[in-house]
Amino acid sequence: MARWCLLFCWGVGPLSSAAIPGLEQLSSTEVLSPGSPIQVRVGIGEAKYMRFSCRGGPADAVVTLSTYAEQADPLLLLSLRADRLPSFSGNDASTFKQWLEDDAGDHYVMANGLSPQGGTLGLLNIRKFAAQELIGVLTIRCSYIIAFDTIFWDHLRSNAICPVGSQLRTSQRGAIVTEAPDNFCSGHGVCERHGLCKCDNDHTGSACEHEKYDVVVGQDFKFEVKSGKYQYFRVHIPPRFEGGYVEVKIRSSEPLVVLLRSDDLPTKNKYELSNFNDWVSHRNQTDLRLKVTSSDGITAVSTDAGPYGAAPNPSEQGGRRLTDFLERSKEATGWFDFFRNAADVQAGLPARPRQLLSGVMAGGLDECPKMSPDYKHPSCKTSSMLRCKDSCLKCILCVKGSKDDMACSASCQACIMPECNRALANCASDFSCTGPEAQKCEVGCGSCMSCLSSNDKRCALCRCCDGCLPLAAKCLSSHASESRYVFVGVFNHRRYFNDAESITATADISLTADPSFVRRYVPTDATQSWTAELYDSFHDVQSIELASREEYPSGEQFMHELDLKNHDTERLEARVYRDRLTLLQVRNTDRAEHLELQFLAGPEISHVLTSSAAAPKTLFDFDAAYEQTGDTIVILAGGQESIWCAIFGKSDGFAQITARAYGTSPVRAGSPANFSFALVCVLFLLCGLAMLGAISGGFQKLSDTSGTGGGSLPGRLMEMVRNRGRRHESTVSLTRGGSLQGYTGSDVIDRTVEDQYLHRGGLGDEGL
Repeated sequence: MARWCLLFCWGVGPLSSAAIPGLEQLSSTEVLSPGSPIQVRVGIGEAKYMRFSCRGGPADAVVTLSTYAEQADPLLLLSLRADRLPSFSGNDASTFKQWLEDDAGDHYVMANGLSPQGGTLGLLNIRKFAAQELIGVLTIRCSYIIAFDTIFWDHLRSNAICPVGSQLRTSQRGAIVTEAPDNFCSGHGVCERHGLCKCDNDHTGSACEHEKYDVVVGQDFKFEVKSGKYQYFRVHIPPRFEGGYVEVKIRSSEPLVVLLRSDDLPTKNKYELSNFNDWVSHRNQTDLRLKVTSSDGITAVSTDAGPYGAAPNPSEQGGRRLTDFLERSKEATGWFDFFRNAADVQAGLPARPRQLLSGVMAGGLDECPKMSPDYKHPSCKTSSMLRCKDSCLKCILCVKGSKDDMACSASCQACIMPECNRALANCASDFSCTGPEAQKCEVGCGSCMSCLSSNDKRCALCRCCDGCLPLAAKCLSSHASESRYVFVGVFNHRRYFNDAESITATADISLTADPSFVRRYVPTDATQSWTAELYDSFHDVQSIELASREEYPSGEQFMHELDLKNHDTERLEARVYRDRLTLLQVRNTDRAEHLELQFLAGPEISHVLTSSAAAPKTLFDFDAAYEQTGDTIVILAGGQESIWCAIFGKSDGFAQITARAYGTSPVRAGSPANFSFALVCVLFLLCGLAMLGAISGGFQKLSDTSGTGGGSLPGRLMEMVRNRGRRHESTVSLTRGGSLQGYTGSDVIDRTVEDQYLHRGGLGDEGL
C-alpha cells in the first residue's frame, strides 16, 4: 500500500509519511459525513486523506471544497472503495476540469454508487502551482438509493443532488462554516436525475453559474462579466441554413478572453476559435468570424449541459446509457446506424426500427480495405480528435466478455460522448454525407459494427476502418440539424486586469449566410491562431503527475526550474518541441525588472509566452508573447517573484539556454522598504546630532567640575569617555544583542522599528 503513496510525490524523491500518509495512518475519527463539515489545512506540495461516507447507506454523493485561499492549487481525488487510496492513475472521480479552469470558490466532485462502507478522499495542494497553504471546508451531501434497478441501473433515489455553490461564512466564535441552502444549481436551475442541473433561460454551466443570452437575430449587447466568470451567447442556426459565418465583435474596458465553439459551451481549454493574439497583446477589442457549414453538414446532437461537455461522466449515469447503447449496437448494420443509435441514446429517444442498408455487408469481415479520406481540416490534428478516434477504435477492436471488459466499456463510453462525436465530425466538415467517400466507408466498413458486441478475433481487421470515423460522426442523422447552435464565451480572467470586480463590455453578434465564404475559407493567423496545432500538456489528471515529477521518463520532461539572483547567469539544457510547450519557471529572487533568455544552440525558437500571475494550465493563463528575432529574448518581469515561460521550437530538439536577471534593485521607489530606509537615515542623523550635543555638554561639565578650563583637547575627550562609560556600565546586560543570529536583539532598535510604522509623519513627508 505504501507504493501507492509514491504516485503523489511532487519534489525530490519520496515525500515523508507526514506529507503523504499511508492507509494505516488515516484518522479513524476524521470521517466526512452529511451534516459534519471538516475544516482542512494542506501545505504546499502536501496531501490529506480521509474517509467519507453517507452514514452506512448506499448513495450518490456530492463532495464540495470551499476555500478562500486564492493562491492555493487544490485538486480533489475520490476512490469509491474504503480500502484503496485514490491516485492520479487510479481514481473514480476528480475535480480535474475545475483545476484546469483555475476555478475560484467551490470545487465539487460527484461520487455515484457509493457503498455502505464509504470511500476515500484525497485533497492535494499542487506544489509547482501553489503559492499558499490551502485552508478550506469539506462538506458532503447524499442521495440515498432506496431500490436498485438491475436491468437499466436507473435506481430509485431518495432525492436528487447537484452542485450547490455554497459560500463560506464565519460563525460567532470565529470558526469557518458553510451555508447550506436548499436550492441547488446556484439558485438558477432545477436539479434533475443523474446529478445534472437544468438551468433557466438566463444561465448555463454545470452548476448554472454563468449568465447566458440567446441570439436569434443580429443585435448588440451591453453586459458585465464578473471576475472568474463567463458570459455566454447562444446563436441559433436555422434548419435550412445554406452556410456562412458567425461574426463576433467585442469591445471592453479591459482585455477579455473571447472563445467560439459549435454545439457546446467553449472554455479556455476547449474552443474552436479564440482571440488569443488580442489577449497576449492586451487589446480590449476583438473581431472574429467562425465558419458555419450548411445544414447538411455537421448534425451532432446539441445540448447545453455545461462547459465541461454535454453529457455526464460514466459514473454519473450508473451505466444505463452505455448498456442501452451496447444493446442497440447489436442491431447496427453500418457506421451511419451506429452513430445514429449513439445520438438517440444520448438524447433519450426510443430505439429505432431495424433498417437494413443495402450493400453494407458486402465488404465482409475477411476483407477490410484501408480507407482514409484526405482530411485537410485543421481540427483533424487536435489532441481531442485523436483521443476520440483512438477510443472508438479500441471499442471496435476489444473483445467483449474478456478480462479487459472494463477497458472496453470505458473506451465505448468515451466514443459515444457528444464531445467525441463533435470532435470527429469537425474533421470531416469539408466532405458531403452523400459523396463517394461516405459511400465507400459505408460499403467497406459497415460490417465492423458487429464487433461492438462480438468476441470474434477477426475484428482485428477493422483497424483499417479508423479513417471512416470522422465521416460517420458527421453523418449522424437528419433530425439533429434542426437544433444547431454556435456558442460565444466571454471570460474575465481572475488573475489579470481585475482592478474592478467586473468588466463592462459590448458585443455585436450576427449570423451571415454566405456559401462562398465557406468555400474560400482558409485559416490564417487572423482567424486561426498559431497555437491551434499545439498539443495540450494537461489533457487528463495523469498529466499532472507527470508535470510534478522530479525525474521524468526519457525525453518526456517539459517542466524546468531556475533560481535567478540579480546579475547572476544560469545555464540550462531543455528539450523543446514544435507542437507542444516547454515550461520554465524562473524564480526572480531579487525581484529584478528584466529577465534575459539567450538560446545558444539547438532548434530555432518560434515563440516565448510568459505568465506573471497565473499557473500555466492553459494558453490563456499567459499574458504576454515574445517572438524571437535573434538569439536573445528580453522579458519584462516587473519585479514579480516568479515568472512562467512557455518555449516553442520550430522543430524538436535540445536547446542550450542561459538566463540572467537585471534591472532596478528590489528597493523600488514608493515601496515600504524604500520608505523605511529613508526613516533609518533620518534617525541616524538625529542620533548624530544628539551625540554632538552630549559631547558638548560633557566638555562643559568636565570643565566645571575640575575647575580648570585648561588641558589638551584629546585629554579632555578621554576623561569624558571614561566617566560616561563607568556611569552606564550596568545597562550592558539589558541589551540582547547577539542572542538571535542574523537579527538585531536590542530593545532600543525594536522600538525604533515600531516607531517607523506607527509614526508616518515628520521629516521627509512634506509634499507626499
